Amino acid sequence: MIPDGKWHIAEFNLAEALAAKFGRSDSLIVSEIGFANFSPDQYLFAGIGGNHFGTSFNIDDVALTQPQQHASTK
Repeated sequence: MIPDGKWHIAEFNLAEALAAKFGRSDSLIVSEIGFANFSPDQYLFAGIGGNHFGTSFNIDDVALTQPQQHASTK
């Protein structure tokens, strides 16, 4: 996403990612969801457009739903 100070929509198919990692199961329980940058590329943290120390982000209106097809992707 481009850091432009505006709210954006981001979607991620958690069910597909979990199925790819653990196989399909009706009994898989998710007890925590976290956000992290595991990239070893230090360039992500430097220079113009990079994040300054203490940078944070906000997440609002989180929902776990069935996959949707939005008008912009049809």
